[in-house]
Amino acid sequence: MRLTLPTLVAVLAIPGLASAIPASCPPAAKQSYTSLLPSCPILQRNGVALPRDEIAQVLATLPNTIPGDTAALADIEHIRATISRYAIAIDGRNFPVLDTVFTTDAQANYSEVGYMDGVEEIKAKLQAGLAPFALTQHNMGTSVIQLCREQGDGVESSQSLSAVSVTYVLATHFPAPSTGWPGVISPLNVAVVPVMYQDSWAREVDCHGSVAWKIKGRYLLYQGLLIGSVPGQ
Repeated sequence: MRLTLPTLVAVLAIPGLASAIPASCPPAAKQSYTSLLPSCPILQRNGVALPRDEIAQVLATLPNTIPGDTAALADIEHIRATISRYAIAIDGRNFPVLDTVFTTDAQANYSEVGYMDGVEEIKAKLQAGLAPFALTQHNMGTSVIQLCREQGDGVESSQSLSAVSVTYVLATHFPAPSTGWPGVISPLNVAVVPVMYQDSWAREVDCHGSVAWKIKGRYLLYQGLLIGSVPGQ
């Protein structure tokens, strides 16, 4: 059986990922490798993405190693899968799936789309921003994921497991559906945008021990000029 994009997105929307910890849940046990991690860097300034040279400098200060722990590898793979889940949800126009990608109180700045506070506003503004386009395809490319420790109020004993990631994205936007087969459209009628996502992450564990990694902060940096055209411009 061949899965279409809407079918695949519907599958992704099936409940099963961990949700935020209810108030009645006991605190989740800390991962054994957390103490081996560097402190989390800040990937934004005043709610704006860092320029490329600063991002490169931030990454240069982090160790190019990960703990030799299967739990650490699993956490990294979960983050990588969530980055891809975002692309499939966006391109499939199933915005409720973003509840499994972003924390409830996530903050994001997509530049032209604007600043967004909370997953509900993220869903609403992304849906409105993509409305002029018949189709999109987000190709997630080069990606660096760093597990790290986040301190609470600067207190050593309240350090918790977190992560940051930087991902290159080539986002292709089609203002109108193609005609014929396999489908032909003029390059002038396609908008291609090279960007970088700078993400900070939160690890959520429910009362059953199920784990979900979600984005708590996303800041978009344009990597180059827009290729093609945008409807109405």
